[in-house]
Amino acid sequence: MLGFGVAITLALTSDRPLWDERDDEIHRHAASRTVTLFGWLAALVYPTIVVLDALGLLEFPLWLVPISAFIILFYLVYGGFQLYDRFAASL
Repeated sequence: MLGFGVAITLALTSDRPLWDERDDEIHRHAASRTVTLFGWLAALVYPTIVVLDALGLLEFPLWLVPISAFIILFYLVYGGFQLYDRFAASL
């Protein structure tokens, strides 16, 4: 809590920017790597589990169902933002 108060105080009283284009670039790279990592994991892990389940070698764990639904929703939202940014930028 103290750290949060100090951060707010610094942001309000500092005459120097606390966030610049370098921070934006770091944020973009980290977000890109995160989405890429989870995309590849989802693309490799879920189909493998489904195939193993279909072959009777593995039972699809019930705890994986909400996670797979979230991954699908995540990428639908991501794709929606991609489309929006692509078409909004062209207006």
